[in-house]
Parts: sequence; C-alpha cells; structure tokens
Amino acid sequence: MPSTTKSPTRRQKNSPFRRPRKAADKTLKRAAVFDKTYFTEENYKYEEWHSDQGEKIVKEINRHLHPKKHWTFLDVGCALGGVVQALRRRGYEAYGVDLSHWCIKNSPTKNYLHHGSVTNLPCADDSVDVTVCIDTFQYLTRDEAKNAIKELRRVTQKYLCFESITWEDTQFSDPKENPDTVRKHTSLFTQEELLELFEDAGFKVKKKRFLPRHIEGKAKPSAEDDDYLEYYEYDFSFNAIFEVLTD
Repeated sequence: MPSTTKSPTRRQKNSPFRRPRKAADKTLKRAAVFDKTYFTEENYKYEEWHSDQGEKIVKEINRHLHPKKHWTFLDVGCALGGVVQALRRRGYEAYGVDLSHWCIKNSPTKNYLHHGSVTNLPCADDSVDVTVCIDTFQYLTRDEAKNAIKELRRVTQKYLCFESITWEDTQFSDPKENPDTVRKHTSLFTQEELLELFEDAGFKVKKKRFLPRHIEGKAKPSAEDDDYLEYYEYDFSFNAIFEVLTD
C-alpha cells in the first residue's frame, strides 16, 4: 500500500510554505556559516537560551497586538525557533524560516520550520497575518535588505514585528564592541533610513520600541559556583511594529 505520509509543514492547516522562486539567492550561499559552532560558541550559547528569549519576545508581541487566535505567524530568521515554539504553546499557528540547516535540524519545532532566505521567502503572497523578523537585517548587505523589506511586505497581511541593529547604535554596531564577523557592520542603515524604506514598501509604524533595550533572561546556576545564579541579558536595538497599509 503506498504511503500517504506528507511533509510535516504540509499537514498544517494554514501553512504559508511553497516552493521558492528558481532565481538564484546569494544569501543561501552563506548558509553553512550558521552552523553548530556559530550558535554554541562560548560567548553566544544560543541553544541554552533561545526558548526563554522566545517567550520574552512573544509576551511583548501579545501585549501590543492582542492577536486573534486564528491568526497565522511567520518568524523570519527564526534560528532554533524560540518564537515559533512560544507562539504554538499559546495555541497560535506559527512557522519559521532560517538559513541555518543546523538550527532547523535541531529545533524542537523543526516540523514547522523551512529552510530559506528573507530575500526570497518560500512563502505565498499574503500568507501570514503577522511576520516577526528579529536580529536578521544586520546580516544582510544594503541591497539584500531592500529586497528583504519587499519580501516581508509580500507575505504579510496585517503586522510586522521588526528588530535590527542600526548604524547609530554604536554599542551593538561597532565590530570591536560586538565582534560577530558574519554581521555586515558596514552595511547598516540608520533608523530613519529603515523607516523610510518600510514606508515606501507599504508599511506604517504602529508602535516604536515594542521591545525594551534590555530584558533580563532566565536564571541558571553559574558554571563556577552552583550557589550563584547567572542571568543572560537579551539586548535589542531599533525595533517597531509596522502595520500593513491597505489600498
């Protein structure tokens, strides 16, 4: 008897996924950089705190948007899927897209994730109610970022929750202070440039700074002293909730 098993993402009622366009996507060529070493190195240890960070971000999204239970979410640049996981725990239909094969393979929500790039999203037009894009644009060139904004508008029906390092945020944008060699420090936009690009693409600002500058993360025992608790602090740069303009 032939198997009727389908791909996990295809079984979901409102899955946005489709085959991406055949045109070459240069950002996909950098996918191998985002491997286990990148996400688990000593100063990052993303696998240890992604779930807690996702809960903190989703709490702020809920506080400002009050989303309906039938809305569909897409997290672009989802990494291990902390935001997707937090949304699904609350009963929302949520999916994620990321360049990292390692993250998708090792994510607790891998059945809802898809490999792809923000510059060529593997999603249908107007296929999600809310798109989330956190800590992603600083890995793009300026031309890639402009294309990415158009892609975010293409797939989004209602709202975009966005965050990125900007040029004037020297605490995060200075490569000496924040030495992530994968980030495009020389390609960052200013806040005003980003706002203008989003407006030109068909978005308007609903809420600036829906994420605070710092959120104290979950406590865990120190590696040096079990009696001492350490807190991982989540830091956010320029962020805003954008509303999709309708004709």
